[in-house]
Amino acid sequence: MKRNKIILITTCILVSFVLLLFHLSEQSVFSRPSNQQESNENQISSLQLYNLYYLTQTLYLLDDRNKQIISTKVEEISTANIVQRNNPGLLYDMWLYIQLSNEHNFEISENTKDMLLGLLEDLQSKEGFFRANLSEKINGNENSYLMSTKMALDIYYYFNIRNQKTDTALRWIKQNVDSIINSKNPDFISDGSFLYIIGYLENLYNFDILTDAKYLNYINRFKKNYSIYPDSIEKFDTAININDLLSADFELDNKVIEDYLHSIQLKNGAFSLYGSEKTPDALTTYICIKTIKKLGIKLTKEDELTEWLNSQISQILISM
Repeated sequence: MKRNKIILITTCILVSFVLLLFHLSEQSVFSRPSNQQESNENQISSLQLYNLYYLTQTLYLLDDRNKQIISTKVEEISTANIVQRNNPGLLYDMWLYIQLSNEHNFEISENTKDMLLGLLEDLQSKEGFFRANLSEKINGNENSYLMSTKMALDIYYYFNIRNQKTDTALRWIKQNVDSIINSKNPDFISDGSFLYIIGYLENLYNFDILTDAKYLNYINRFKKNYSIYPDSIEKFDTAININDLLSADFELDNKVIEDYLHSIQLKNGAFSLYGSEKTPDALTTYICIKTIKKLGIKLTKEDELTEWLNSQISQILISM
């Protein structure tokens, strides 16, 4: 099965939502900087970093005329908060910082690079997978570590590093696929996302993890519950990602998706977490707009959304 080329910044919406909730539960550590931190310029909290990345990604899908101005300011972000060893979202924040660097084309200093790579070494287990933070307890549930391992491998790839550490991580995934993906009674969103990540890493590192027969077997199993799975942006995004990457054939009804997206869109043009809240969420909004652009769906409230995005981005950059 030919697996199409994909870009570095693609992410898995389901696990990112979980990571966001983890961030929100731990925000007291970083949303209230110490007096010493307040004296430093260009500090950014975990939540601000999350919002900045996905808000700018969404804005650039609509209008990238201000990208150079934003890039100049983004380049000034300090990594002091990001690389604190007690940061509960350490690996996710490192990954977001790398994505911002990649998107805005600014160079990471050698000192920062060495610091990030040193933290990656500390986050890797003897088995090969990566923990999300340095205090995370190993629980023996392999699928808990797939997303964090994917993020670590993204960072190594950004720095053009392929070594024993990356290969050990890839071999760990290959050895534990059956524990990561529920093949007997798969959940379309979670297990479909895991399959997507595995295919993504195969492409990124040119490393065979699953045979073509295995991919087809998983996809056929997923098709059985795709049609009966309740509509959600997670469902549609997972299907689109698997279709693009693995040349699967999940049927996408653009009218159904359009009606669903319009039904959950907020007055300011943004979208909320899980489509059921009233507060806009940066990642959900990005995924929804990416889907709209991908499928050629009519975008409503574009002016309101652009205004909201610019306002939110400006608030973050001014606060740094």
